[in-house]
Amino acid sequence: MKAWRYLFLIGLISCTSAYFETPQPVNGKDLKKFPKKMLGTYLVDDDTVVIRAKSYHYTENFQRSIPLALIDSFNHVTFEDSLLYDSELPITHAIPYSLSNDTLRYELDVDMSVSFSDSLILRRLGPYFVLNEKVDNESYWNAYLIRVFGRDSLTISHVGHFQPSNDGISKIKYDGLIEDFLAITTFKPIDDDSYLINPTRQELETLIEQGFFVDGMTFKRIDQ
Repeated sequence: MKAWRYLFLIGLISCTSAYFETPQPVNGKDLKKFPKKMLGTYLVDDDTVVIRAKSYHYTENFQRSIPLALIDSFNHVTFEDSLLYDSELPITHAIPYSLSNDTLRYELDVDMSVSFSDSLILRRLGPYFVLNEKVDNESYWNAYLIRVFGRDSLTISHVGHFQPSNDGISKIKYDGLIEDFLAITTFKPIDDDSYLINPTRQELETLIEQGFFVDGMTFKRIDQ
């Protein structure tokens, strides 16, 4: 799981997605640091996240299960003595594993650190800080709204899960209809369920006012 997305844990459901052509707000100034009032150690659910001046840190749990009948097709997994290496994980050391019910299993916690870069950009928009994260192997971006409440907590908002215009009756809970926002800015189709947008600053503010972003998680500070 990509680092900052870990903080939001947005579910993978059948809905319309919207991405941004460029970091938001358009022509905004890139901030070189997280603001001082945001720095600290936070608890979100049962996990700890540390925000420093130019980076954030957390522990990510990786769990893998591979049927032994398919093990030869997993080229990223190699073995040495009683340990294995997984080149898809962000580590270089060997990992212990177990065998049960014709399945190989392994699990480990990895300390992760992410710093500002060309793929992770912070900007300001009114009362919000906008964290822009480039989508893996793509040229477009996710954007998250961060709002700080004194020294106690901060909240994160993400683009909502919207019902496609052609969707019929569904048991999935949506945050609204994508067609409610089509008049605010230009939506360019990427595929059947995804759009690309590049709103002006005023259009972005209107999208926020109209509920295009929805609350994700609240981070409670624990280092008062």
